Amino acid sequence: MTQQQIFEMPHLNSNNSHKLKAKVLLAEDDANTAFMLKQNLQQSGYKVTHALDGQQAVIALNTHTFDIALLDIMMPKKDGLELTEFIKSRYKNLPVVLLTARNLLEDRVKGFKTGCDDYVSKPFYYEELELRLEAVLRRNKPQKEASKFYNIKGVHFDFRENTVKSKSHEVLLTPTESKIMAVFVEQFDRTVSRDLLLEKVWGVSNTYTSRSFDVYLNRIRKIIKPFLVFEIENTHGLGYKMKPLK
Repeated sequence: MTQQQIFEMPHLNSNNSHKLKAKVLLAEDDANTAFMLKQNLQQSGYKVTHALDGQQAVIALNTHTFDIALLDIMMPKKDGLELTEFIKSRYKNLPVVLLTARNLLEDRVKGFKTGCDDYVSKPFYYEELELRLEAVLRRNKPQKEASKFYNIKGVHFDFRENTVKSKSHEVLLTPTESKIMAVFVEQFDRTVSRDLLLEKVWGVSNTYTSRSFDVYLNRIRKIIKPFLVFEIENTHGLGYKMKPLK
């Protein structure tokens, strides 16, 4: 696969100078692809650290701080899925975007189950990748105006630390799970439309984010089930409601 097939070069100009210089961990074992990605990301205003394999990525994670990780799935020593699991267990607030040459539904589901925040299939346009990175960074930016702590029927929600816990049970959430859970908790016992959920979590409502939401909703239902306090109900034609368990 050539570089042109992987992504299209962007039209670069000085308008990128206003962007926040986010620090990106780029883990990609193909040297040519990595060079092109790193060059484009740097010209777009990002600070990029490149790792040639999963092991180098772990070393970089342990010695530097990053705002986002961009990981190829097919890498030696530790693949992108294994690396995502490592990141979510050690650096829970670091968002992850996975890159892959495969575009099968089971691969996307597997990626989201490991905790990734977005998934980009090759070939892709660089411009699209950059927009996805910006969207993930916006979603994971702390929102000071929103309350971060809730207590519902003895279950404590801490959206600063992305945890849900009671006296006997505790769960660590991924950043995306935390954002979805926060919407349900803030609107507890009230119906929330699907479009509103997608807009609040992903910033846009479309087929892609709708499919992603279905994966996360299933995971969140499994997360809250052991607490035996509440459930998420489908309200046909209206949306979803987190309510006390009957």
